[in-house]
Amino acid sequence: MNTVKERSDNFIELIKRNDIKEIKEYFKRNHVSLNDFYTLIKTNKEVFSKVILDKNTSKEIQIFFMKFVGIKRKKITDLIKKKNLDDLKNYVLNRNIVLKDYNTRDFDLLLFSIENSASVEITRYIIEQCQYQTFNYSICNSSISPIKRTPLFCAICNNEYKLADILLEYKADINYSDGDILYYLFYLDLLECKNLRYVLKSGIKIEYIIDYFSFLIKNSPYTMEPVTPYLKTILNHYIYNTSFILYYLLVYKNKEPLSTQVIHEKIEKETNIIIKDDFYKDAVYYEYNEALEMLLKYDPRDKTELQTKIEEYKKLGSYIDEEEDSEDI
Repeated sequence: MNTVKERSDNFIELIKRNDIKEIKEYFKRNHVSLNDFYTLIKTNKEVFSKVILDKNTSKEIQIFFMKFVGIKRKKITDLIKKKNLDDLKNYVLNRNIVLKDYNTRDFDLLLFSIENSASVEITRYIIEQCQYQTFNYSICNSSISPIKRTPLFCAICNNEYKLADILLEYKADINYSDGDILYYLFYLDLLECKNLRYVLKSGIKIEYIIDYFSFLIKNSPYTMEPVTPYLKTILNHYIYNTSFILYYLLVYKNKEPLSTQVIHEKIEKETNIIIKDDFYKDAVYYEYNEALEMLLKYDPRDKTELQTKIEEYKKLGSYIDEEEDSEDI
């Protein structure tokens, strides 16, 4: 049996000879697996890259390698789709497959599993076998999606919350890439109150939410679907969150008397975390009356003072005024 080095040298020589027939025979004769193929490439990375990128290298050879990877990978992906963990395990074990070698810069088994609604058991198996060092990474494959996808984003946008829970358990960060997950959901028309609530309860930073709240208001005139439910979801999360409710349940249980002033101060403290004056300013500018009504409803501050602010903001004009001025130029 040839040593790894001998096989490696033979492989490179075959490529250099630019003979597709010889290469196919070599792969068949040696029963080359995908793991073997990757090992050969890794061992001769520089030489392999140089030869493959050479304009004199046969296109047939380049296509053969791409198809070889695709065919080998398809057997694994088909098993994942069937959602039978035992079959997947047996196939991997019997062929001595190293699953992490199936991942490339534009393909990831974990992302594939999530996007195909794999079971919790298969997802855990993929995670363990691929030995991921982190789950805060992104894969971009323009044939699948125009954006860089993270495992957590894929789980949330596909409503696979059990899989998202697993990723969070393995320290996937909801704040990875500065809260871009919120904007991806919006721009891909995947935003729903349900996945928004999940993002909120998963520890998204408050500063990202404040920016996002303003972003939703500013985009309200240009969206087909109303964004009001999302604004309401955000306000409800922060103003009537779990800790806030538990506080009053505990007070009630212990029969502690609370004055109206104390209750008001507590509500105002919670509200000030999320409601900013700029929201009123943006809502006025974009003539978003629903948002104004909602903000006034949730904001415990003096309504007369808030109305005064609103009137001042109205003097600054609106987006319609600005668009009309632009048309006149």
